[in-house]
Amino acid sequence: MGIKDRIWKFKYKKLSLLSLYCYNNKVIELPYPPLEVFIESTNHCNLRCIICPHSAGLKREKGFMSWDIFRKIITEVVEAKALKVTLNFAGEPLLNNNLLKMIHLSKANNLYVRIHTNGTELTQDYAEALINSGLDELSFSFDSSHKEAYEKIRVNASFEKTLSNIKMFLETKKRLKKQKPYTIIQRIKLSTDSYNQGDDDDYRKLFAGLPVDKFYTIPTHNWAGSCQDPFIKKYGGGSAKLACRVIWSRFAIGWDGKAYACCNDMNGKLLIGDINNTSLLGIWNGPQMLELRNLMLASRYQEVEACRDCDVLLRIKKSDMGIIKAGLAKLFLQRA
Repeated sequence: MGIKDRIWKFKYKKLSLLSLYCYNNKVIELPYPPLEVFIESTNHCNLRCIICPHSAGLKREKGFMSWDIFRKIITEVVEAKALKVTLNFAGEPLLNNNLLKMIHLSKANNLYVRIHTNGTELTQDYAEALINSGLDELSFSFDSSHKEAYEKIRVNASFEKTLSNIKMFLETKKRLKKQKPYTIIQRIKLSTDSYNQGDDDDYRKLFAGLPVDKFYTIPTHNWAGSCQDPFIKKYGGGSAKLACRVIWSRFAIGWDGKAYACCNDMNGKLLIGDINNTSLLGIWNGPQMLELRNLMLASRYQEVEACRDCDVLLRIKKSDMGIIKAGLAKLFLQRA
């Protein structure tokens, strides 16, 4: 790890601890920038996955982020002293022809940059360009080691083509002897046995000998109540008792500049501002966000459309480690 990466990691850890401290101590006007800004390069997608709101059709208008809006966002991110951007929100980022330019501008401003992709649009030239762009992190959605299950989940995708694309990317990274981007293979685990997704060993054998930095399995969730299908795990047994940490750590900016409080809110129910006429910090600590944090702390999430049916709230647990980290964050505050 180079000196720049070490410095970034220290700064990001400090922000993370400060975020935990403010969350645990019920601070609503936050003395730090968002830990991560989701920037929607586009909300178009070429797939209609059964675990995504795209399967039913997004309610927001679709489009591609213009270069002018993106450049303004990066200026705001830098001025706010934020450190990390994700160049997607509700769509497939590789569909935006300006994606490589977006990565280059972000890296020129010393930001940590990541993207998440379904991998279906990847080509050899694009793979090399991404690897050489300075991109810090890239994660692929690849939900099964079995063709039938994968194609049932990732509707409109070809198992063979996607697998070939991901392997090609990894082989290129290996050939170029590059450490970046940190590469993740992500699987969304369905709660029903009707989809034979394969076990972990089968999943890893597909990529044996290739430079995958992390295999990551997450449970399905309902995208702020937008998906209610039976294969999404149900989290019942009572109401949420803890405030959602998302609004203490990040928010999303849509392709047209409109900002949303939650990166799970693909349908844009939680509109909190517009980067075209408000600064990033003005949105982060704006009246809509302050009200939302207050409602969360009062366990009044039922009054918020995107939150009342969201299953993420029902998974939040207050771990001892979180309390310890909050204590460390307090030390940082005292020394600041």
